[in-house]
Amino acid sequence: GLELTTKYKKSFGDRTVVNNTTPDAPSHFQHTAGLIFKFGGKDTDGDGIYDKDDACPEVAGLKQFNGCPDTDGDGIIDSNDACPDVFGLAALNGCPDADGDGVADKDDACPDVFGLATLNGCPDADGDGIADKDDKCPDVKGTAANNGCPEVTETAIKSLNEYAKTILFESGKASFQKQTFAVLQSITAILKEYPTAKF
Repeated sequence: GLELTTKYKKSFGDRTVVNNTTPDAPSHFQHTAGLIFKFGGKDTDGDGIYDKDDACPEVAGLKQFNGCPDTDGDGIIDSNDACPDVFGLAALNGCPDADGDGVADKDDACPDVFGLATLNGCPDADGDGIADKDDKCPDVKGTAANNGCPEVTETAIKSLNEYAKTILFESGKASFQKQTFAVLQSITAILKEYPTAKF
């Protein structure tokens, strides 16, 4: 560094002679210039932490992280942060979780909807183990082999065939007889159980 100093020196006279007002030396300004060398440490990244104490001496960082940076300000240094540019959670290595399901958004197939970790963060409304986004029948339990829809059982097919034999129409009309309504309700229940099946 460079140091410049200016001083003003005022003379008041010879103090040894009584009533002498003649100064010993004239009043004057004194100017000095000098070089300053600070001995200590080197700070390569200029973050105010000497390299010997800086865990990240090549990149400017924060004192509380021993000189390492935390770009997103989430309290996790960038070298340990899986998402260093986005504010995140410590439990998810610094990555965010918008839907709060415990799956980091970068790994979450459904980042805006609360889901299950086993299904990459996607929900499964019917609990059949198939994510709703891939489930053709998201409200009815099914099998993976049938795209999440239930497979038609032999019993269901037999029941439908039996019910079909008892559908009665009014003579000469397109309307059903009253006793057929219970049968139609039973058929409807089976069809709803297998919404994607073709009978």
